[in-house]
Amino acid sequence: MLKFEKLEVNGKKIQSPANQLWRPPPENFYKINIDGAYDPNTRTGEWGFVVRDSNGEVLLVGAGKISRAASAIQIEGIAALKAIQRAAQLGMTRIILETDASVLVSALRSIDIDRSAHGCLVRQIQDLMQMHFSCCSLSLCNRSCNKVANLLATYGASMLASDPEMYTSQVPEFVKELVSGDLSGVMLNITIPFKKNPPSTCPNPRPRARPIDRRGLPLLQTPDLSLGRTAGRQACLPRVEAGGHPARGGGRPPGC
Repeated sequence: MLKFEKLEVNGKKIQSPANQLWRPPPENFYKINIDGAYDPNTRTGEWGFVVRDSNGEVLLVGAGKISRAASAIQIEGIAALKAIQRAAQLGMTRIILETDASVLVSALRSIDIDRSAHGCLVRQIQDLMQMHFSCCSLSLCNRSCNKVANLLATYGASMLASDPEMYTSQVPEFVKELVSGDLSGVMLNITIPFKKNPPSTCPNPRPRARPIDRRGLPLLQTPDLSLGRTAGRQACLPRVEAGGHPARGGGRPPGC
């Protein structure tokens, strides 16, 4: 089922303080940060996005330029559309789409028919989320959590008209420092393997007593295959008479 929601902790919505750091998604989720910029003077725009896993590892980045744009929300919407299209192509099914554009988040969460100029784009994004993802959450963040996507959008402004889009699984050099800065808030889980033969917890373990029969002779534990269990058998030790001399008749119990 498709979900449009803010991230919550114990049923309370997370507030975004000004110095909040980027946080990785839960395990088996992918977080997509998007950003866009619009220049009303030239009526152009640029967009960027980054996809990361629960360890903060960058899986994909994208950037591009729009030579004819109508509004800032259109650019933000195009960034979202390009990002989730690529995520769907990679087979991702559980994503968190994070942006600092509150207008876009409100539009995507709305179930009303959007008759504005960007309504068709919003509906296209919603349909794509519904068809290709089993779980899709929307997260509204502040700009301090969106620095990598913002810098990628800035890079998009330098793209040529003949090649206006860029996608790569390699982290570009100009964003490596920001990616590392985001990872500074990620706590890594370190697993220490157990030793194969751990020492006994008892400092002076007591020896186990060996079972004996009614005559005081030790019993050997031998497998009884017919009964499917371990049965006791008298040990094959020489019988002795009083005085310590071996007994007559072979000196061993019957069956030995």
